[in-house]
Amino acid sequence: MPRGTNTARIAVLTALAVVLAACGGPPPPSGPVRVEIDGIATEVLASERFSGVYACSEEQVGVRVTVGTTTTGDDFVLVVPQRDWSGDLVVFAHGYRDPAVQAGFWDVVPDDFPQVLDALGDLSSGDLSGGVGQAMALAVCSFTVDLGFGDPLEKTPSAFAASSYSANGYAVEVAVPETHVLNALFPRYFPAPERTYVSGASLGGLVALELTERYPARYDGAMPVCGPVGGSPLQLSYVGHVELMFRYFFPDAFDEGSTTSIDLTVPLAPPYGDPDAGSAQGDSVVKRIVDAVTADRDTLDALGRVELEDASGQRRPLLQHDPADSDTLLRSVLEAFFFVAVGKADIVELAGGFPFDNSGVTYYGDEGPIVDPALGYQADPTALAYFADHYRPTGRLRIPTVTVHNRFDPVVPAFHESAYDGLVTDEGWAANLATAIVPFEGLGSRTVPFGHCAFAEEVVVAFAALSEWVETGSRPFVLGTLAEEDDRLR
Repeated sequence: MPRGTNTARIAVLTALAVVLAACGGPPPPSGPVRVEIDGIATEVLASERFSGVYACSEEQVGVRVTVGTTTTGDDFVLVVPQRDWSGDLVVFAHGYRDPAVQAGFWDVVPDDFPQVLDALGDLSSGDLSGGVGQAMALAVCSFTVDLGFGDPLEKTPSAFAASSYSANGYAVEVAVPETHVLNALFPRYFPAPERTYVSGASLGGLVALELTERYPARYDGAMPVCGPVGGSPLQLSYVGHVELMFRYFFPDAFDEGSTTSIDLTVPLAPPYGDPDAGSAQGDSVVKRIVDAVTADRDTLDALGRVELEDASGQRRPLLQHDPADSDTLLRSVLEAFFFVAVGKADIVELAGGFPFDNSGVTYYGDEGPIVDPALGYQADPTALAYFADHYRPTGRLRIPTVTVHNRFDPVVPAFHESAYDGLVTDEGWAANLATAIVPFEGLGSRTVPFGHCAFAEEVVVAFAALSEWVETGSRPFVLGTLAEEDDRLR
């Protein structure tokens, strides 16, 4: 669920450059391309194939690329290495994008695909969660990962497939079928893969997880990255809790000084603003937050100490920030409020009602429980049902799956990993789940990163290890369980 400018780039591993020419490779299929898989049908409106070179950090990989647009309105990109292809296909689901922005990978008419050559580089914009090009690099390039113990993990070139989705915002409902149908589109343009992996980052991690649980026979392994794997209701609750408590502690920012006037059901007035600009911008959600915090830093510190206890009695910090770095406290608020300001109207429209519910939740401040009848919210049952369908995981995990998260993620908190680990364990499928919290054991001493999807090389390690797990049937020892991290995540 990226804001689009967040954190680390995988560019430390690869120079993201695709140089393509309209030559080489077999011609695309003649006539209309219509495919169906598991009851999901799609028709290609237009497509084009190109051959060229993908510039990795230490090698030039010859690739064949097919780009296209379907009649449902989603763009797709398919990439296959020309040499040394491992036979693997990585089907990737991208993260959250601003619902006010037109969906799609490129803004070109369907019969003008040569312009896609210029637009294809834009797929790498954003971080791993928002930029499809970052995941493309992970798939297409080869890596040798030396952990300093045991045999190095080898990752050979894989093919890659991704959909833009036909809608932006909280697009799980359309993202699942439009990503899954890539499994049927790919062999219409290229040889069928030997193994297929499904991956996704941020909101795309939830899309990947739903595909994993729903269609286990179609995939050999899965790797959701920094995703809300505990489910949509848990993620929306987190954002709602942060908004509610911030507005309670700082009522002057949005509620004219009155805690009784807080109404989470009404979206905040746009624009969101630029978190990196602080107060040096016009009236915006960001400016109001920064101004309020600047005037009263002690109250922000008190907000950072707030904990919440859910109906089960589990207690955890409200804000996901690095306790050793006080600057991350404000950033944590700003990151959560992106979805408050940009996504709430879209979410309410999708769900047909307000989804936030804090029934049975108790907030604890420095003086004990925060008791105020004005702080109670009950969700619309229609909205709860919608987000249960799109998506509350089942825990029925039938294929090897590695989830990756950094500990201090202010957008999609790492406590999602604990929630999903519990589901999988209860369902009896714990042997198929490995959860990696950055930094990995074996990668040496690294500062634990703060931010959403704030890692790069760990994703390479995770995918190389997942590949070894799938191919050998034995989970590599670099992949552990959640048990040793559980207390810290809670």
